[in-house]
Amino acid sequence: MKAKFKEKFNQLKTTIFETFYPGFSCDGCGIELKNNSLRLCDDCLAKLIFHNGKTCRFCGTNIKEKELVCERCKSTHYNFDSAISVCDYNELSAYLIKSFKFDGNYYVGETIAKLMAKYFKVRKIKADYLTFVPLGEDRLKDRGFNQSQVLAELLSTELNIPCIDLLRKVKETPKQSLLSMKERFENLKDAFVVKEKANLKGKTIILIDDVFTTGTTLNECSLIVKKLKPEKIIAFTFAKTIKLED
Repeated sequence: MKAKFKEKFNQLKTTIFETFYPGFSCDGCGIELKNNSLRLCDDCLAKLIFHNGKTCRFCGTNIKEKELVCERCKSTHYNFDSAISVCDYNELSAYLIKSFKFDGNYYVGETIAKLMAKYFKVRKIKADYLTFVPLGEDRLKDRGFNQSQVLAELLSTELNIPCIDLLRKVKETPKQSLLSMKERFENLKDAFVVKEKANLKGKTIILIDDVFTTGTTLNECSLIVKKLKPEKIIAFTFAKTIKLED
């Protein structure tokens, strides 16, 4: 009940903001905007380091080499078939994510989703369903909403691809950011289950999250989705961290 109330409150706050200040300022720097279609000024857009398609097949990070896989991923096993991120996790993309994720600014989530949808179309990605990384109940109650679910639902509308609520997190775990690489894998073991069985045989599934760090969470979720025998799983995030130790 608390989570639902918090989510409704955040949605109401966004509605009031958009009614009285529609596209009033840039989500990144606060400068007044004349064109409010994206709510990012040209200067802030220029600060986002967009991925140009020359990316590692598995983790989505930019690579200069002609190879399809970066050095780190050559020794890492992934349960998804590929990973795609819109941009690097830098000062501005981090600010946008935190504004949406922790401050409950839904309108910033809309900006992120529009950037993701545009990138999705430019890359000509094809998919049958979207789904998302779930939150544990305690985290959901505390935050009031699941940022990955909100992004998936916004993308579903933008791309006209059905979004399914497929997974549930059944084990409360410490924050991944506080753990080492090895601890992250152990932390999420058996943490996810299929919430609702769906016929995914032969389908391409897009698994949505906000940030790709080590890929551990997306990997564990993909392991569960694979049980439904989809043809392909693509991990799709807004930002990708660039430090290998993250």
